[in-house]
Amino acid sequence: MTQRFLKICFFLFAGFVCALFCGCRSYNDSVWKTVDFNSVPGDATVFINGKNCGLTPRTERLSKRGSYDVRFSKPGYFDENFVLESFEDDNGLPDILDSIDVALIKITPETLALRERLERERAEAATVVATGTPEADSTAPEVAATEENSGMSPAAREFAARAKPTDFTDFRLQEKALKRLFQRREITEAEYNSLHEALYNSYNETRLLKAPRLGTYEKAF
Repeated sequence: MTQRFLKICFFLFAGFVCALFCGCRSYNDSVWKTVDFNSVPGDATVFINGKNCGLTPRTERLSKRGSYDVRFSKPGYFDENFVLESFEDDNGLPDILDSIDVALIKITPETLALRERLERERAEAATVVATGTPEADSTAPEVAATEENSGMSPAAREFAARAKPTDFTDFRLQEKALKRLFQRREITEAEYNSLHEALYNSYNETRLLKAPRLGTYEKAF
């Protein structure tokens, strides 16, 4: 009788431990996520909220409800700074991106000149907005854009009218939305390639303008 009672107690305890372990695992999976950090070229130092987390490629387990300042740093390349923010998934639950993959921009006279040109064009555009332009000049770009997108599908035209990505999370979410449109066959492969290239180029312009100055590096070349 005593042995039988002990066996029953043992199995009940084992079942309780298993249930507790599974429950904790499920809870952790709903709160935490493994995020991959990759760069080209590799061996870039990853800083998360100012903490040195090591060289790429690497993985970190982060809270889905968190907000993280991420920086990739490698001598001779512009730093890449991102804000990894929580967002709501399709089920309305908090989530974060599962990976950050970045191609570092090498510091060269060409990239510095490109950034100066982009800064000058942005300043000129801001001046135009502030001072105003003749009606013909202000409507011409809109007319050209309408004619260029006239042959697109409705979903492609709607996506092309979106605002440019302001940060990495916005870029990745727009990229995922574009991929879903293609998977649902709402846009053609040619439209997908064209829109993805435009999205990627606009984001690259933004991140190049946000890159730190050459003086932040001990050796640039």
